[in-house]
Amino acid sequence: MPKLLMIFTFFSSLFISFTSLAAVYRCEVNGVQTFSQTPCGIDGGKEIKVAVSKPQQSIDANENNLFVNSLDELSNERTIRDHQYRIKALKQQITTLSEQARNEADQILIDNRNELRNATNEHAQALYDSKINVIKAKYMDEIQGKKDEIKQLEDKIEELQG
Repeated sequence: MPKLLMIFTFFSSLFISFTSLAAVYRCEVNGVQTFSQTPCGIDGGKEIKVAVSKPQQSIDANENNLFVNSLDELSNERTIRDHQYRIKALKQQITTLSEQARNEADQILIDNRNELRNATNEHAQALYDSKINVIKAKYMDEIQGKKDEIKQLEDKIEELQG
């Protein structure tokens, strides 16, 4: 059965391809111009050559360059937008870290108020400074790292917009 189906398909495709190359006739019937695959009217009509154009096989170099350039521009725009979102997120993280550092410094003052009152001024100041330096070290390195990353992203954006 499959063999019969293959034979039918083969002859059908031949028929279709031959009919697509069949002649077209322009006829005038009762003053109305018509088109037909068979000769018509008394004179049989006039056969018309139908030009079949091949689809364009390749894109010429200019169109290809325009397409590639458009894709590159879209890619650059996307990369710039991604960098801008990352910068915004980093700035928010810096703000949060700064607030945390401030809150910890305030908490040190509150927690150590009695200890600071009982200590001499020099001793109290040294104690406070050492605790604040721990907070600074804890947060400032992280904040500086985020600032450096922001600078790198801004440089990349500038380069892409170049």
